[in-house]
Amino acid sequence: MPTFQRFDTISRYLLILLIALLPFFFIPVAWIGIAQSKVLFIAVLLALATLFWAIARIFEGVVRIPLSFVLGASALLPLAYAVSALVRGWNTLSIVGSGVEQDTLAAICMSIATFALFVLLFSKEFGWVSLTLRAFLCGAAIMMVLQIVHLALPAAPLSAIFAGNSGNALGSWHEFCIMVGFVLIMCLILSEIDIAKEYWNYFFWGCSLVSFMLLVLGGFSDIWIALACVSLLLVIHRTYLYGLKNISAHWQQIAWWTALFCVSVVLAIFGARLQNTLPSSLTVQSVEVRPSWQGTFAVGAKALANPVALVFGAGPNTFTRQWALYKPASVNATQFWNSDFSAGVSSIPTSLITLGILGAAAWIFFLGIFIWTFARVFMRRAFSSPHAQIVRPLALGALFLLAFFALYVPGPALSVLTFAFIGLFVAEISHVDRPQHFTFSILGSEWKEIVGTVVFGAFVLSIFAVCITSARVTLAEALIDKSVAAYANSQDMAYSDALINQALWLYPSDDRAHRAAVELGLLELQQLSRQSDPNNAAMKAQLQSALEGTIQQGLSAISIDSADYQNWLELASLYRQLAGAQVPQALENARTAYERAQSADPTSPLPLYGLAQLDILSNDSAAALKDLSAAVQLKPDFAPAYYLASQVYALQNDLKDAAASATLTVQYAPDDPLSWYNLGAILYTQGTYADAATSEEKALALNSRYANALYVEGLAYDALNRPADALKAFEMLDALDPGQSAVQAIISNINKGLPALEKATASH
Repeated sequence: MPTFQRFDTISRYLLILLIALLPFFFIPVAWIGIAQSKVLFIAVLLALATLFWAIARIFEGVVRIPLSFVLGASALLPLAYAVSALVRGWNTLSIVGSGVEQDTLAAICMSIATFALFVLLFSKEFGWVSLTLRAFLCGAAIMMVLQIVHLALPAAPLSAIFAGNSGNALGSWHEFCIMVGFVLIMCLILSEIDIAKEYWNYFFWGCSLVSFMLLVLGGFSDIWIALACVSLLLVIHRTYLYGLKNISAHWQQIAWWTALFCVSVVLAIFGARLQNTLPSSLTVQSVEVRPSWQGTFAVGAKALANPVALVFGAGPNTFTRQWALYKPASVNATQFWNSDFSAGVSSIPTSLITLGILGAAAWIFFLGIFIWTFARVFMRRAFSSPHAQIVRPLALGALFLLAFFALYVPGPALSVLTFAFIGLFVAEISHVDRPQHFTFSILGSEWKEIVGTVVFGAFVLSIFAVCITSARVTLAEALIDKSVAAYANSQDMAYSDALINQALWLYPSDDRAHRAAVELGLLELQQLSRQSDPNNAAMKAQLQSALEGTIQQGLSAISIDSADYQNWLELASLYRQLAGAQVPQALENARTAYERAQSADPTSPLPLYGLAQLDILSNDSAAALKDLSAAVQLKPDFAPAYYLASQVYALQNDLKDAAASATLTVQYAPDDPLSWYNLGAILYTQGTYADAATSEEKALALNSRYANALYVEGLAYDALNRPADALKAFEMLDALDPGQSAVQAIISNINKGLPALEKATASH
């Protein structure tokens, strides 16, 4: 065997390993998510497969590319992403994002590179596609077994990785069920052909049964509709293929697919009701929130309003920005008002917004060519090659997966697997149709060979660059998650800071890492302020150094992405706290940052709320109330704004308006003990003692150790001439915080039959 064929074989096995392990591969640590595990795995395997393919081409000295319309059309997708990213600013958000988003240039390049390598390597020799399908289905079977174990044994070690009973080894629960539906289709179709010889037939039927049961647990109507469409296509195909005269000889196949069509339609309609009848142990709780079709198109219409955006889009992976700018006002009335959606209702509509006409043309052309190729192959009566029987299962499977790019937002694993199966489909077509190849030599001295070498080198290096960058970003994001979890568990600031520094070393352009560094910096500043001695020069210098470093982290996040409202909010929060400590220029800088955050996210009340806090620091009550009024116009149930307004009114001694705002606070935040305490304190000051006592009782029902609520409750009982209840409240307060002279004096007064505050300190 020639040397180049050996390297080609290694590359093929790496690609087989990729799609065999991808369904169930995950890194078993809590701080690396499933999607992050998938991206790291894809990046490593894809880079290695590309490396060995490139070495093979260097030894052979020739690159052969099958002349496939689908392969050519696929090249338009990364080209559209690259052009859009270049025109719209070439920022890290569009190029790689946080590593797991699929609307980035890096993500589409990895998917198309996987597709291209499958075509280039599997179109050369027979037999590899069957091996690949079997390997994939074995991997998918392991994925389903892991899920069954997780559902049956929720307390097993898998629960530390799979969040809730909907957690799984692939991605979201919806994504898992899409893959299970794909497995069902492939197993049923493959069971009819030679690939199902001997024990493989039992394996396919076993996987089909398990897949069907898991789909019933999933209950997703879009998957059942897709299965119904596939079944109907197969009924039409079998009828067309065999002809009306020969249907009786193949009635079992037609009857089987007709039955599956009927069952799928029924479950698409009544699947949700069926789920309600299942035992609680078999009910999978899954919450999945995406913008609606209407919301996605509403955002798109505004985002593409200018000519440049219409042609080139808003920029890859910038749907979050467009959502912040243009989301429907009705969203603020939901619990998802502050959710940052990285995609719209599905992948293709999202890319139409982020890529504009350029992306629409690329997707339409690619889908059109694929569907034309699918129809041409699927409805052909006869093939000259004996290997053609596997083409139709691949065609249907690829179509099934690709359809969910228009119906859903696939994650990294499902995206790569979709393009891998399109690649297998195109590769198998080359065995059937035997198309011509475009061949060019490399590493020669003639100009054609030089051009070929440059093109070959650019292709290989771009894949390496994409894989390395994706891995770096994903690892950096995982380290940030580990830092957050570490601080929550141990409050070890030094260790958390070290993890953030590691993330920044891996990927200095990660604005989220800089925001996390600001959060840690604020905690450090608070700690140093408590310990600092104004007369100690060393401690003063340490505090100044920490302050400058924290500010620089906030400014670095802004310099990386000045269009992200989160970066401005983080910087504003930093400056606001510094303004409270009387740091010069901090108040002005905080106001500027909040104003920039408001321009980047005009539909959110948070920047206006922050501005109101600054107004209070400036003793400008009128401006604070104006900003708070604007905040509740955006979100009428924004409880923090009503709480802050009640405080402003109380400071002005306007107890009537203070009580009205405090009442709205408890209306919109009934589970917050602070809101009930605040209302009770204002009502007590107003002299409405009975209502004040009731409010504090509700605060204490939510938090029985709420000292301030106990204090006001005791005073309210005393004013209502309920000395026994007042004594009980103050004795509980004394037990919470023993030794407070004011509380002990009040207890003494009540025991003597005197008013609670008689000769006692009224503050607590």
